Amino acid sequence: MAERQYVINYEELKYEGIFNARELYDVIERWCRNKNFVDVEKRNFEQRFPSGKQVEIEITPYRKTTDYLRLQLKIEIFMRRLKDVKVKVDGKEVAMNKGEFTIFFHGFLDYDYWHKWEKRGIFVFIRALFDQIVYREMSEQYRLSVIEDVNELRDYIKKYLNMCRSSYPNEKIIGATNQNVVEKFGISPQINDTFIG
Repeated sequence: MAERQYVINYEELKYEGIFNARELYDVIERWCRNKNFVDVEKRNFEQRFPSGKQVEIEITPYRKTTDYLRLQLKIEIFMRRLKDVKVKVDGKEVAMNKGEFTIFFHGFLDYDYWHKWEKRGIFVFIRALFDQIVYREMSEQYRLSVIEDVNELRDYIKKYLNMCRSSYPNEKIIGATNQNVVEKFGISPQINDTFIG
């Protein structure tokens, strides 16, 4: 069985306000491609509620470093109270989303992901020696690389969110939902986003 060493677990990024859900996903995909990660979408689930859509996305990009070790990230995105809105910017209507989301970042190293060293008992013993003696320093470098990748991805997403916040400051939402929903769920026709991160 392949061994998994957790490096980062449940690092969190929260946002509430105006953004484009498709662009957010594209930002993550673009970063993965630029960093030579193979992008794998494990889950994409959507439910509709009176308060808005709830979307769950799980992406598990990985990058092979050797035939024995690979770096893997797990990105879980939970969007709540997601509504389609039109924002008027410079006299033009732009389709956007309003809601909140939380992104959880996980980073780990997968050793022997092809299960080559598990075929015989002696191989397991040799692999343990190899990990402790030969591969120890390289494992530490890859561990630091996972930390750097997670921090870089988080900062890349933050830059996109800061751009959203600065692009739509106090613009009017066109076609806001009916007044009962506005009062019940606290959604104001005026943009008032907060950024937590």
